[in-house]
Amino acid sequence: MSITPSTDNAGAQQTTKKRRRNMETIADNTTNHEGLWWTERMMNDILSEYQPGELVRTGNPYFLCSALPSHWRSNKTLPSAFKVVALGDIADGTVVTIKAGNDENPCAELRNATAVMKNRVAKFNDLRFVGRSGRGKSFNLTIIISSNPPQIATYMKAIKVTVDGPREPRSKTRPPSHCRGVLGITQQHFNNSHLSNRDVDFYKKIKSEPHVPSSNYPDTIDIKPSNHSLHLSSGKLPELV
Repeated sequence: MSITPSTDNAGAQQTTKKRRRNMETIADNTTNHEGLWWTERMMNDILSEYQPGELVRTGNPYFLCSALPSHWRSNKTLPSAFKVVALGDIADGTVVTIKAGNDENPCAELRNATAVMKNRVAKFNDLRFVGRSGRGKSFNLTIIISSNPPQIATYMKAIKVTVDGPREPRSKTRPPSHCRGVLGITQQHFNNSHLSNRDVDFYKKIKSEPHVPSSNYPDTIDIKPSNHSLHLSSGKLPELV
């Protein structure tokens, strides 16, 4: 003889299942919160050992990396060695590889992009970005830690790489190139430190003295279109007659 459970018993079972699921969810959230609290504490301890701004967070909460300049020249040594710092325990000798790319250059060429972990730090002595990121675009870095299991961290919009690198903005107050002073020397040249005081005094003296025609060389050339012959005279600036 079969016994069919009543509607009240079925409702009580569903309520028990929902309560159990809620308790499991709360336990999972508590565990994740404790893990994040642990990484935050470890991160603060590690950041205190470095200069402010030297390390930045990655997409993986268990890894930090060196801050890169926003704009850099292609195939040029970075101002400081690039580092990847692990917050957790990573065995010494674990290989760490750097990849760079964006939508225009998905797999950029890098040099010296492999290092090994030692005391939870992987140091890249001469990491170079050879490939260019494109006009107005930056590379995203992918940091691959060959642990067991492998781990991946990302550094978004890490660095912009161009052929010339960062350049100083052009001055809007720069005088036109056709505005020249005496003997082709502009006032800007007088202010340059590579000119000696003697040279500056000489140019200023030439500029201040009145022009005296020389007796050995005529000052004007008269051109007659009839026979295209040249006639020399003195006392006036060159003119066509």
